[in-house]
Amino acid sequence: MRRTLLVTTVVFCSLSGAAFAQQRPPSPDLNKDGMITLAEHEQVAQSRFVRIDSNGDGVIDTTEQRRVTLFMGGRNPLLPADANRDGRITKAEFKAATAIMFARADANKDGRISTTEQEAMRSPQAR
Repeated sequence: MRRTLLVTTVVFCSLSGAAFAQQRPPSPDLNKDGMITLAEHEQVAQSRFVRIDSNGDGVIDTTEQRRVTLFMGGRNPLLPADANRDGRITKAEFKAATAIMFARADANKDGRISTTEQEAMRSPQAR
């Protein structure tokens, strides 16, 4: 579960629309202070949503999810965000999934994800 969450977080924060692999995504630590706040996390996730939603209709549809799945080697890490399981991920569902991922990564519940918490999510024990 934690591995799926980590992969999903990485995807949310790293995909860049039609040009997924063509440019390196910005770090979620927008102010470069070594901590990721919920506001930073949400801001980066929102920009990723816009890029993944290539047709701009406000929903990540099955065609857009297929591109993510291909990029991820055949696995769709966006599935947990589809809360009502209708095959479409709305902005509200995406934002809710982002908040859940942030809360799980913020182990000490101080409202920030430290580098230590980031490393803990990447560790083999988190998988």
